[in-house]
Amino acid sequence: MQVGERARSLGITHIISSDLGRTKRTAEIIAQACGCDITFDSRLRELDMGVLEKRQIDSLTEEEEGCVVS
Repeated sequence: MQVGERARSLGITHIISSDLGRTKRTAEIIAQACGCDITFDSRLRELDMGVLEKRQIDSLTEEEEGCVVS
């Protein structure tokens, strides 16, 4: 089952998405396929994790683990 068909079968009527290019295009494709409305929100953009970027949690030092919010 395609994502748009699945969204329609679940009764999804609205999509909220990041306004960044790839995410925006994906949301537009799904919204078109399921006939949903769509809202783009810049607050959903990825965060810059600084020195923790791309680090696995099990590789963090005790001090760095204190920076991770679960």
